[in-house]
Amino acid sequence: MKKILNEFKNIDKKIMHITRLCLRFSFVLLIFSIIILFTYSITNSAPILFYTGISIFTSSLYFIVISLICSLSFNKIRKELIGINSQFIIILNLIFHLN
Repeated sequence: MKKILNEFKNIDKKIMHITRLCLRFSFVLLIFSIIILFTYSITNSAPILFYTGISIFTSSLYFIVISLICSLSFNKIRKELIGINSQFIIILNLIFHLN
């Protein structure tokens, strides 16, 4: 668990900004779905409200999980690409004696 929290602390600022936007959007969807489900619980007349609320609720929960996983994945890929690029530059410097 500490490893995952440390990974989130070391995420690039741009990736973290996009992740925060995704989380805000999904929380807005969660609140909207809760309002729909609350309306259904008061009226108890239209089952379409229940199914709509549950669908939006589950979709927003999935979106939260996917955005967190993707942010960790993109950050790891970015770190690996930076490592590969630096190794490529070192190899070019060795081959062409660029200093």
